Amino acid sequence: MSARPHIALLGPYGFGNLGDAAIQQAVIDAIRVRQPKSTIVGISLNPSDTEKRHGIAAYPITSMPPKKVAKDKGRAGVFLERLRWSRPGRLAHKMFVRLPKEFLLLPRAVIFGRKLSMLVISGGGQLDDYWGGPWGHPYALLKWSLAARLHGARVAFMSVGAGPLDARLSKRFARLYLVFLHRNVYTYELCHALGHPVIHIPVYLNLYL
Repeated sequence: MSARPHIALLGPYGFGNLGDAAIQQAVIDAIRVRQPKSTIVGISLNPSDTEKRHGIAAYPITSMPPKKVAKDKGRAGVFLERLRWSRPGRLAHKMFVRLPKEFLLLPRAVIFGRKLSMLVISGGGQLDDYWGGPWGHPYALLKWSLAARLHGARVAFMSVGAGPLDARLSKRFARLYLVFLHRNVYTYELCHALGHPVIHIPVYLNLYL
């Protein structure tokens, strides 16, 4: 690792989940104790919240926004919100909003990876396709892991929970993730079922407890 390591913390945090925020802050504090000269950045769903809450620079993890519930928008607002999350609405949003954004974010991720000494997939139940299917978080993990490794950065999955991981494409993406630290037996078993050589990797309690 370089004299001044550049470490990125990746996770679907940033929308008021205090557990997720506590996990990231614990990792940030631990890094600052052990690597006081390091630069820490976040890769999250809500970069502005990450910057305010944790005092670090942050970047968007994906072009896919989280589902929001309409509040006090009147009938027209509620109708538009429901239309947005209907099947035709999701398809239109994917084709005309998400894909163009992702074409811009992908090369930025590769360029961003040039700065990194290490990418840490830090905590939470990230190894799943419950939200967004294989092109949600499984794709995001693949994109950022490859962007980091392309430039020689280390990638560590630390205390990450698993499941459900149902789609075949999600499992193919997951087989490309290389370093795991299993926080429970279920995570261990799921990774082993994917074909990872995890038989000699021990299972630890969540490191943030």
